[in-house]
Amino acid sequence: MSVRFAKGATTVDLQNPQVGNVLATRKTQVHTRDAGGGRYVYDQGVETQIVQLVWAALRESEKDALQGFFEDDANGMKESFTYTDHEGDDWTAYFDQPELEFVEIGDQRASAGTFSSGGTSYPTTTRQNGVYRVQVQLEVTAA
Repeated sequence: MSVRFAKGATTVDLQNPQVGNVLATRKTQVHTRDAGGGRYVYDQGVETQIVQLVWAALRESEKDALQGFFEDDANGMKESFTYTDHEGDDWTAYFDQPELEFVEIGDQRASAGTFSSGGTSYPTTTRQNGVYRVQVQLEVTAA
């Protein structure tokens, strides 16, 4: 399962997010009250959905690609882009947060096999440096 962020010639494919879910439906309306307490609501009928995506273990190269896309292509929250969800559906999206916070979760150890010495087998491990957790919130509308 993967998702894609795309704008122009730039694409970022990220594997295995925890399944995104709609946190809220946002209806864009401007409202005010008059001096007597009456409500006035201007409604353009635009609804967007808020989707949250979480990656528990991004590699450093994936982190750098996502950070670069956020800063350069989407210009933070300013520019729209195409978000392709894990079901292959395209959405017009904006980042719904002013910054991406990557939490380094430390070195991850992975088994690399075993070696033998004096008739005893010992496990070997490798380190995978630069593993990060990040939560991304998007405002999306059907493309």
